[in-house]
Amino acid sequence: MDGNRALWLIIVYLIISVYLLPFLPLKTNKTEGLAIWTTTVSLYQNLSFDITWAESLIGKDEKILRRDERIYSQSPPGLAILGIPVYIITKFITRDPLDLSLGWFLMRFFLCTLPIIFLAYWLFKNDADELSISILLFANPLFIYSLLLTPYVLASCLMYFSFRLIYDPQRIFLRNCFLAGLLSGLALNCTTNSLIFIIILAVSLVIVEKKEKIHCILAFSLGFTPFLIILFFHSYVISGSIFTHIFTEFSEFSFKTRNLYDFLLSPQNGLLFYSPILLFSLLLLLISFEKKTARHKVKVALILICVAYFCLKNKQSNFPIQEGFILILPLMMDSFFDGELYDRSNLWLGFLFTLSTLFNFLPAITLPIVPPEFKYPHNTLWMKLLTEESFFTINSVGLIFGPVINKPFLISISLVLIAFVFHFTWINTRKPSKFLIGAIIGILVVSVYVILPNLDKQNLQKKRQEIKNSFSLSARMINSSLKKCAS
Repeated sequence: MDGNRALWLIIVYLIISVYLLPFLPLKTNKTEGLAIWTTTVSLYQNLSFDITWAESLIGKDEKILRRDERIYSQSPPGLAILGIPVYIITKFITRDPLDLSLGWFLMRFFLCTLPIIFLAYWLFKNDADELSISILLFANPLFIYSLLLTPYVLASCLMYFSFRLIYDPQRIFLRNCFLAGLLSGLALNCTTNSLIFIIILAVSLVIVEKKEKIHCILAFSLGFTPFLIILFFHSYVISGSIFTHIFTEFSEFSFKTRNLYDFLLSPQNGLLFYSPILLFSLLLLLISFEKKTARHKVKVALILICVAYFCLKNKQSNFPIQEGFILILPLMMDSFFDGELYDRSNLWLGFLFTLSTLFNFLPAITLPIVPPEFKYPHNTLWMKLLTEESFFTINSVGLIFGPVINKPFLISISLVLIAFVFHFTWINTRKPSKFLIGAIIGILVVSVYVILPNLDKQNLQKKRQEIKNSFSLSARMINSSLKKCAS
């Protein structure tokens, strides 16, 4: 393997992450991003989780909790606490304690983008090939989420490293159990969605380890407990009960039979629709060369139970896929990192890799939300925003040079970067010519799909215009709200 090419993929991803700066419009932003940022500011300025001062900025769409005329973020405090050093850096650079634009970008970069870069580099140093690194960085929804301020990307990396700490060595070591407990506790303080993963991982220690199971559980618990105490403390402060976060996690269920279709297969929210390359992951669960090992059996249990669990949960935001799936994506790609894709059909690999990359790239360069009205968002939302509304997401080049840079030029930069991704991926496959043919077929299929007329029966032009207007108003609303907060 030519190491330079694998590193070039990481460099291209780094460039894209600095170039694309998607910021969701306030009226459609039902995630905890703003609440996380304002909590970080409160912790640094006031040593408090209270974000009442930012009520006009947060609005009613954020995940917030009101108690005794005070406002708190419902999200666990992990990302907000980790964001304090980033906030200090921002304040030092700008001399403005409420500089949301740079503060948001730096928090997103250090807490959401950098973990993926670190994971990719770690895999590269452990001899993962270019194709698997490219899939990790570009061909799944981690790419979209890593460009936003959310807790799921960091939590997914932490949980994956927890798994590998325990099950990569030939036997289970107490030190690794302790470290896995630390990482799992931090992941839980990022999002309580990781709780089901942690429970399965802890139970697996009891089943797999025959001789020192008690010691392994104690070591894992010793690392996990301090972070559990932090979570309980935060829960008590914001609600008066230490179990609020836990109860909330297990109360958001929606027992609908069509959830399996909606969250796995549908063009609107389906994980396998956005990333069909993961079909190879499911195949390798059955035919992997390590399928008889305890490591593989635990991996299968983690993936299948988590998929079933998250299919039963309510979708919590307008993001493209169920957020919980983000936590298991690195684990689903684990067989890829071991080189098990290398001998698979390069024609199918090229086809599915191209579909996955383009289906995740399109929302990233426009607006990574899926309002319920859009059943086929690649066709009726993102492509239409790009072509009919001339809408392109906030980007560093546009911010630096302003209106003198036209939209076609900004889009062409993205296309050149994604072309580099394909180049550094296909030239390192086992049969580059077949991979290239599959990629060309994939490009044609995506092109036809995104331009098909009348996929949705209702006229969505007005809704697209509202989304565009909401996005353009957000910057002015934020600036106005920050002035009120400062005063």
